[in-house]
Amino acid sequence: MVNAENFVGKVPTYKSQYSQCPTEKRYFNGQVCQSCDLPQYWNFDTNECKSCEKGLYFDKNARQCLYSAENQKYKTNLDASKNIYFNGDFEQVKREV
Repeated sequence: MVNAENFVGKVPTYKSQYSQCPTEKRYFNGQVCQSCDLPQYWNFDTNECKSCEKGLYFDKNARQCLYSAENQKYKTNLDASKNIYFNGDFEQVKREV
């Protein structure tokens, strides 16, 4: 069994080549065991080490690439005629921007 958190896809059964790979090179690409450490992640569906697109990071709990709060640059345009629905004090939000 793979003992790591930075992977996506269906984990192979225990009695596979993965069970023979050492901890420091726990992923088997079809030919050799190799390592794949954060910020990269291992994709079991393609048997390769991948990186998230620029501005994203790999979340080991969600097992996917996500936007980090500090990298997120999208904001609602307060002057636009159409915005997302907000159920709260919109005037306070405008003062804080």
